[in-house]
Amino acid sequence: MKKTWTALAIAGLAGTALVLPATAPASAAPTGKKHCVTNVSDETTSCYGTFRQAIASATSGRITDAPLNPADAVASKAFEKRINAITELNKAGATQLAVTLSIEYDWAYEQTNEGSVTYTADYGCDNTNDVDWQVNWVGDDWNDRISSFHNYSNCSNIHFAHVDFGTPSNGIYRSVGSMADTGGLNNQTSSIQWV
Repeated sequence: MKKTWTALAIAGLAGTALVLPATAPASAAPTGKKHCVTNVSDETTSCYGTFRQAIASATSGRITDAPLNPADAVASKAFEKRINAITELNKAGATQLAVTLSIEYDWAYEQTNEGSVTYTADYGCDNTNDVDWQVNWVGDDWNDRISSFHNYSNCSNIHFAHVDFGTPSNGIYRSVGSMADTGGLNNQTSSIQWV
């Protein structure tokens, strides 16, 4: 039986929830296209040959000169500021672009040897620890692969070892250079929640 994933956005007003319909996960990345962008809001995935191309797609062309090496992007406060600026423009009503929730990496310390996946959504996270977005299945191509990650748009996230948020989990983190250093779940993520 093929697993499906859903996105859940918790609206800030009166605790109402918007549940998007479940669809089949995206297929594996095409050969040579190791850097993917998954929009949690509309459950679409596109893959690219370089990290820079993936970021250009994730930001709707607002950032076309991202570092080629994701480790350089994570280390750059200027890059983080540019990613987060899109979230602020959306809050101000200036744009309606997808915002970056997190970038997940196949290798520790944001290395791109085997790829990255950038998760985006219609808006970022609020200032509470409730669940703002989630995927209950990361898909065949990313199951049991994530080794490091960095969050944006006021988000932190929780990685779960099983589909549908089955424990164990690694706790709430903003950024982790090596999941082996946080008590486990290195190459063991099957579902994610952003808070």
